[in-house]
Amino acid sequence: MRNSVLIITEEDIRNFDALLEQTGEEVHFFASFDRTELACTIVRPNSESKGSVLFIHGIGARAHLYLPMADHLAENGYTIYMLDIRGHGFSHGVPGHMPSKDAMEKDVLHFYNFVTTEESGNAPVIAVGHSLGTYIWIHTLSKYDKIKIDGLVLMSGGSVNKLDGSYTKLFRGQYSRYVSKWKAFISLFNSNVKPVHIGFPELPQLEKAGFVEDYGFSFFTMFLNSNERFQKFYQSTEIPILMISGDRDELFPVGKIEETFRKIKNPKKELSFLDGDTHTSIIWHAGSYIEGWMSKISGNE
Repeated sequence: MRNSVLIITEEDIRNFDALLEQTGEEVHFFASFDRTELACTIVRPNSESKGSVLFIHGIGARAHLYLPMADHLAENGYTIYMLDIRGHGFSHGVPGHMPSKDAMEKDVLHFYNFVTTEESGNAPVIAVGHSLGTYIWIHTLSKYDKIKIDGLVLMSGGSVNKLDGSYTKLFRGQYSRYVSKWKAFISLFNSNVKPVHIGFPELPQLEKAGFVEDYGFSFFTMFLNSNERFQKFYQSTEIPILMISGDRDELFPVGKIEETFRKIKNPKKELSFLDGDTHTSIIWHAGSYIEGWMSKISGNE
């Protein structure tokens, strides 16, 4: 197995295997700003919905990976809408590439509009992101006041300690396996060249699931000069925030998450660490904690 910073447990592998066998989920498509068809997996409760959860997955992944968490939230009365980022999962588009510097936030705005208008998603509306998805939400919410949410869940991410305005510094750390220097040079002239390679474990399950491993710099334009913008968001937002992470997370150590949590000025905030959970295993275990927090802030306890 090739070297990877991510810890994959036997439980993770069992869940990967089960997910590969799971089919028949409800998937809807909606057109983004440039008419690219983006996919939204919907998991509905059997009773009247308590609210809408808008979920964005982590880097390389797809909505399907998070079905166990979505199933738990649906069993407790919530409707879950899970976006496949452009080029990932069922969504159309070039994998690992964004056609413009503002494409990511525009895609998320159209996702939000799809849920709240075409799907008539009911309040409260809760935004949830895992890993990269936490930053996509922070980035988009810092851009659009028109997106109105009642709560924000940052799962295994959201730390501003590692962000930097330089692509070179951003990808020198644990996020990627390597940056190809010659591909980086060529990418200056051809945006379809993808010099950033993500170091996932070498597992057949991830290959079968269609994980994206190679990215162009265009995909990460939201990180350019992001420190000041993200910190301003934490200092000014009035959105209730739950930060939840595993105490064995390989990418976001406890101390870094705690440091970021202290930057949030809004008193309606909560921090939770799950004992023994890693960056991946938290996917299987966070559902009950997120459901409890959503019930608390919406008065459904």
